[in-house]
Amino acid sequence: MNKQQYLKALNQEIQKLNGVIDHKILHHYDYKREARRHKQLLQAIRKEEQRRRSIRSPLFFNFFSRV
Repeated sequence: MNKQQYLKALNQEIQKLNGVIDHKILHHYDYKREARRHKQLLQAIRKEEQRRRSIRSPLFFNFFSRV
């Protein structure tokens, strides 16, 4: 699984969790477990995005500093 597929799978899982959380909120059920999982998935997405930016940034600045 490449990074793009991984991020897509994470986003799909978050969308599913959002539906479950919404349903539980409407019916006044406890949704702590789902909220915790949602938070973990968001952290994973942010970590991947930050990793992608940190890899790109030094290369970008090194390229322009030599010109």
